Amino acid sequence: MLGACTESPEEGGGLSSILIDSSLLEQIFNADQTAPKTISFTAAEAWTATLEETTRTEPSWLRLSAYSGDAGKAQITIEILESNSSSESRFAKITIVCGSYRIAIEIEQKGHGSDNPDNPNDPDDPDTPPTDYKYVARVDYKLTDNREEGATTTVSQSFDYDEENRVARITENYHSTDEYSYKDNGTEIYTFDYTIANEVSVRTTDEAERLLYKISAKTDAKGRITETSSYDYDNGTPRLEGQETYTYTPEGRLSSLLSKYSYSSSSGLNQYSENKFYYTDGLLTRYTYYDSYEASYDPDYQPWEYSLPADECYPHRYANDRSNLDFYMYAMGGRISFENTSSAIFSLLRLTGNYGDCLPEITTATAADEVGVDEGAYPTPNVTLHKSYTTTESACGEDEYLKLRIETDADNAVKRISYDVPYEEYQVEYDIVVGNEVIDEAMNHPEFPEEEKLYKYEIKNRTKTKIRDIVNPATIEITYR
Repeated sequence: MLGACTESPEEGGGLSSILIDSSLLEQIFNADQTAPKTISFTAAEAWTATLEETTRTEPSWLRLSAYSGDAGKAQITIEILESNSSSESRFAKITIVCGSYRIAIEIEQKGHGSDNPDNPNDPDDPDTPPTDYKYVARVDYKLTDNREEGATTTVSQSFDYDEENRVARITENYHSTDEYSYKDNGTEIYTFDYTIANEVSVRTTDEAERLLYKISAKTDAKGRITETSSYDYDNGTPRLEGQETYTYTPEGRLSSLLSKYSYSSSSGLNQYSENKFYYTDGLLTRYTYYDSYEASYDPDYQPWEYSLPADECYPHRYANDRSNLDFYMYAMGGRISFENTSSAIFSLLRLTGNYGDCLPEITTATAADEVGVDEGAYPTPNVTLHKSYTTTESACGEDEYLKLRIETDADNAVKRISYDVPYEEYQVEYDIVVGNEVIDEAMNHPEFPEEEKLYKYEIKNRTKTKIRDIVNPATIEITYR
């Protein structure tokens, strides 16, 4: 990803004058590492560089190969002059100034003995995973829809790993007896490639190995996803479907997700949405969502905001660090299907930081109401017809979250997530009272065929009687290898 330094705020806008790969903006050296690292960039005009510690003094433990240069392609090599014998990390910053533009490069040399701390609670290295992860072999999801005489939807995901214990392949089997299922039954295979440094790619194929989708991603120095590009292969040729940019908090949590997309296949990536995440004491307690397309046609549009009060959403504080997979979004969404979204795939693999120290005990999975009968118009005037139908309505309040039940094993790793979706079924009775007024004045023309006339009506004597309560149970089962 190319980063362009920006003009200082007091100068006003303008074009960028330094282009640099964003992965170079953070340089980390181990305590005993003295091999130099080179930073390459392109400057539109003459530039200068300064080097200082966080104390704003010139550091004695490193130096730069160049402190100024002319316009064009340039390089600065960072030379480490001595090992860090202290147990504490030390930091420095390079500031490159190019006219009124500036860009900062952060440098860290880890403390002695902290190169591989294996301590996720160390604030100097919050992204270091614990060494006692339990590795997931399989995840199974089942939803029973008792509104439809026990229609079921099942999804299973099995996980294969490479020699470095990275997820190499996910095989997903989807099957539903619901006639309104959102996708076709079948198998999709997600294959991961880590061959190129600081990159991850995901290929989605069907059982016949036909390429359906591909995601290309870049990562930062800590292995976190920084940007993705997604391609749809539905017609056999790639079509750029979306691009995403990820940013992180200093603690290594996901801070924002900017998604560029196209509302139609021919319009290019001309729309965007943005999620922002806010944390309190290590817990996700609020997030917002903005969509440019919705804002473009709705003058009253306001970004969505979701509040997740800690005491309500995390009452038992179930730890979210016991397995190699992050089940936060599975819990929050109430199901496990990816739908080829890079954020869902990479967050599961813990490649987008994390959403908090604990799993949520609520889900945003919604209970949809059935739509009532649309009567239309009637061809016979001056009649009264009695009608009835059954319908189901959500028993959840408008702003109510469904409660999750989370079960853990002896190692405190999550083994089961379950919840119930409540409905109420009603019998509706009513009368259709048809008058003698046609729905369109043109039907009163003498030559208009009598058999094609339609008449307006009113609904009267409507009653609604509750028949029963319905519960649709959903479960997510996790099996470890």
